[in-house]
Amino acid sequence: NGTNPYAPMAVTPYNTIENYRPFIYPLFVAWLWIPFALLPPLMASFLWYFLSVIIFFKVLRLLAKLLKLDDERPRLLFYGSLTLLFVSVLQSDFMYGQWNLLVLLLLLLGVEYLEKSPIKSALGFGAAISAKLMPIVLLPIIALRSIRISIMIIVSIIVFTVAVPFLI
Repeated sequence: NGTNPYAPMAVTPYNTIENYRPFIYPLFVAWLWIPFALLPPLMASFLWYFLSVIIFFKVLRLLAKLLKLDDERPRLLFYGSLTLLFVSVLQSDFMYGQWNLLVLLLLLLGVEYLEKSPIKSALGFGAAISAKLMPIVLLPIIALRSIRISIMIIVSIIVFTVAVPFLI
């Protein structure tokens, strides 16, 4: 809404100034959240929740594709077991509106396009690292595979974390 996202601010009906949850993500995430800020808070929360569920199913399908689980029975068993193993993590992500599933989707898209499209791969990895810094540990591993893609990832990180927020 044009204000500093790091300044303490209560958003009704969720919290008061005494118990607000601070914004801890890079400005790239604030830039991604601009369309949600135009909606009423409750509608934005429901929309993000449903998008998170869709992202979760996309992550499951992409994992099955990358692991080459083509038969329906093993794929469904994989979906179910993965969901049960990580139910507490998923519950936390859905309950608090976390970005972890989106970051995972971006990383998986980076892996999927690693061979086919270096630019799409670099954009996926760069966006994931720009949303949360933790995936940067993958950069040396990718550099061993392709220094060109690593350089494109670094450029995309700079664009996403510096250039895009600067324009806003």
